Amino acid sequence: MAEQSTQARKAWWEVASALTPLIVGICVTGAGVYFTQVYNFRQLQLNQLSALDKFRNLLVSDNPEDREFAYQSFTALGYESLAIRLIQLKQDSAGRGVALEVATGATGATGPAKQEASAILSKLPPQVYIQIAAESQLSTAQAIRSTIQQQGYAVPGIENIAGKAAPPKNTNVRYFNDGDKAVAEAIVSLLRQAGIMSAYSYRVSGLKARPGSLEIWFSPDIK
Repeated sequence: MAEQSTQARKAWWEVASALTPLIVGICVTGAGVYFTQVYNFRQLQLNQLSALDKFRNLLVSDNPEDREFAYQSFTALGYESLAIRLIQLKQDSAGRGVALEVATGATGATGPAKQEASAILSKLPPQVYIQIAAESQLSTAQAIRSTIQQQGYAVPGIENIAGKAAPPKNTNVRYFNDGDKAVAEAIVSLLRQAGIMSAYSYRVSGLKARPGSLEIWFSPDIK
């Protein structure tokens, strides 16, 4: 009996001795994986901070095209989540197109980034661009711009199209995507309340524009 007990203890120690290198190897590998993940995460943070510093001037620009370029750059670098967080923080309608691309997977984003992008799309205000037929319409356009902004829409700017394009016979609100029809009609209502009774909306076909982008074109008779 004593001999059997000694052999059993000996067998246990032999098994433990044989398994020790394996156990140590697993522990070392696990620690290596953990520290590699920590390093990669910290490196990602540093890279994102570097990108933020590089595009800081564009992010705070009053020009929506500058801000959109910054968001596009972040997604191109693989920082979709960072771009979406910045857009959400600023509630920046200039990032609507980027959010849409992330939400639909056009940028290759998956998981949380797509979900976050989908969630903020409904919260970003549509962008309404105002085109005037003459410089004399600027004050009227500014008043319209203020009215539209009070309703929660974003109006990046006012452009004088004199010498660049032919103005319409009647003031109109142009939309390019079926999903923006209701917004266009709401803006028409605001224009009529402001005294522009001939205003109407119509769907522009054959031109590609981001969802949430609309245009107001003043006719020459607007004073």
